[in-house]
Amino acid sequence: MTEFLPAKNFCEALCMSRSQFNLLVTDDVLIPAITPTGTKNIWSPHHGQAFLDGILQGAELLRQAQHGWEHISKSAQRLKVRPKAIIEAIKDGRINRVGNHSDFAGYAAVYVYHDEVASVLNGEAALALSIKVFGKTVGANQLPALRRLVVNGHTSATSMRNPKTNAVQNYFSAEDTSAFHARFFTLRTLSKFSGMSWQQSARFLRETGILRFSPDGVDYGNIFLRKEVEAALSP
Repeated sequence: MTEFLPAKNFCEALCMSRSQFNLLVTDDVLIPAITPTGTKNIWSPHHGQAFLDGILQGAELLRQAQHGWEHISKSAQRLKVRPKAIIEAIKDGRINRVGNHSDFAGYAAVYVYHDEVASVLNGEAALALSIKVFGKTVGANQLPALRRLVVNGHTSATSMRNPKTNAVQNYFSAEDTSAFHARFFTLRTLSKFSGMSWQQSARFLRETGILRFSPDGVDYGNIFLRKEVEAALSP
């Protein structure tokens, strides 16, 4: 039988502050397991763990919070948005770069790459990601290889003027991002799609004989054709 907890113990179990908990409850991200009927023990630790598992699926392990990484609450504060906005964007795949900080547990371990969050949430003009930022969000970290993928016409990009330098350069718009995901998997996006860890995803690709996308022997990094992967995943 599930043991329900009062809010104080639930927060302790999920390693979140009471103010963080209150924000998530107010926005219906966290919902009581039972209707209050004179008891404070209405919160399910199993539901709480399922919530954490949902936003940490496919997360990369962080040994330390390097430049650009922020706790999900801190990122929300900087952007003046509710944490719910970031959580929803993680769940629907608009935010891909999520970190699980090894020094912490529970909600305290949930970090996001702030530049990606800002690009996704700061209005339509910011929805376009530079090739560098896009590569980081999907785990395609070999920037020259990703640029070759665009230049050689294997995935689309949109020419836009950089607001800081005024130079015209390639960006991934929302449409370009969708087109990339429709054709390719990286280890990170495969992990989020399948529920496998990065290591399991890499082993699965090796065991099924799926090779990196490399027509004519050109190096495009650790990118794989989605149709080949999905065919191997099918029963």
